[in-house]
Amino acid sequence: AVVSTQSTGILAGGRGKGTFSSGLKGGVKLSKEPGEIGQLTEKMIGFNLVTKQTSAQGSPVSNVMVAKALNIVKETYLAIVLDRSYGGPVIVASPDGGVDIE
Repeated sequence: AVVSTQSTGILAGGRGKGTFSSGLKGGVKLSKEPGEIGQLTEKMIGFNLVTKQTSAQGSPVSNVMVAKALNIVKETYLAIVLDRSYGGPVIVASPDGGVDIE
């Protein structure tokens, strides 16, 4: 079976731990059943996703990305963020990745 992942197309962090107004928990889903992709998509598109970076109403989801999942041996985290107190870009890196890094 093809393993696919779905990610909502909103500009907010914490999607994996978010909740949809449809009742679906989690904005990133893994599935080994191709037939399940359509069912998951129906519970995402047209509904709002609430995360720790959205308002209480959440953000409307109008599209999802479906891609073949890969076996991940190790996750790391790298970001370039603008630091107001420093007045410029700062690199944030961690040897640990995953949904809890934010």
